[in-house]
Amino acid sequence: LVDGQDVRVIDLPKCASGAPKVLQGAAFLQRLLNDEVELKSCMESDVCAAQADVKYLKVEQLLSIREHTLDLMTESQSHSARNSFLETIDKYLFSALASRCMQGGTPQAASMEPLHQLGLRIALTVGVVDMLKEGWGLRSTAVAQGECPQLPSHWAIRLKPQEWPGQFACALLHVDELRVHAFASGTLDVAAVVGGNPVAAVRDRTSGVGKDRMLHWEVLRLECKKGEDFLTLLDRETIPRQQSGLADELSATLLHRATRTVA
Repeated sequence: LVDGQDVRVIDLPKCASGAPKVLQGAAFLQRLLNDEVELKSCMESDVCAAQADVKYLKVEQLLSIREHTLDLMTESQSHSARNSFLETIDKYLFSALASRCMQGGTPQAASMEPLHQLGLRIALTVGVVDMLKEGWGLRSTAVAQGECPQLPSHWAIRLKPQEWPGQFACALLHVDELRVHAFASGTLDVAAVVGGNPVAAVRDRTSGVGKDRMLHWEVLRLECKKGEDFLTLLDRETIPRQQSGLADELSATLLHRATRTVA
C-alpha cells in the first residue's frame, strides 16, 4: 500500500501556507514517530492531547505508530487513554486503506464507520492470503514440495447497502493489486470482471471478544457463471444453514402476522 511513497514518516503534515496542521500533540507525535518514546510508557495527558491530531497524520505515519504498538493489548482501566488513542489510530488507518483501494469514481461511504469496517476486512484478508500462500496449516513436507493451495485473486466482501451512497452490497477485492470494486445488487457481471476465474468467499465463524477473539474462517471457492446473480450465490454459500433457516422462519412468521392483521 505504501511502497514507493516518498514520505518522511517523522515530518508532520502542514497546511498549504506552511503552518503545521498538528497543534496540541505535535511534540509527542514527533517523538513517537521518531522512536524516542514508547506509547505504553507515555504520560496519559500527552496521549489524550495528541488524540485529536491523529486525523491529520498520513497513512504511512499511522502505520508506523501501529506497527510499534501491536503488543500493547490490555483491558486495564489504567491504560484507557492509550486504548482510546489506538482505537483512533485504527479508525483512520483502516478508513484510509479502504479509500486508497477503492476504484476511481466509486462513491465512498458518507460516514467513516463503513470505510473502517471495509479497511479492516481488507487487511485481514490480505494477511490470511499471505499466511495461506506460505503454507499455514499444511504439513512441512507439503510446503517443501510446493503443495500450497492456489488461491483466487478476487475475494468477495459483503457490504451493508444502507451504509453506502450507491447501495453497494458487495466489494470485490483483488488481493495482489489491492484494488476494490464495489457494486450494488444486479449491477455488475462478476464473471466478466474476474475473467471466468473463481472468487474466494468467507464463511465467518469467528468468536470471542478483545484479546480472546479467535479468527475462524472457512474459505470457499465460488464459480461465477455469466448472468448469474452473484449476491444470491454468495449468501447461499456463506450464510450458515441454521442462521439462514432461522431468518426464513422469522420472515414467514412476520408475514403470517401481517396477513392476519390485514384480514
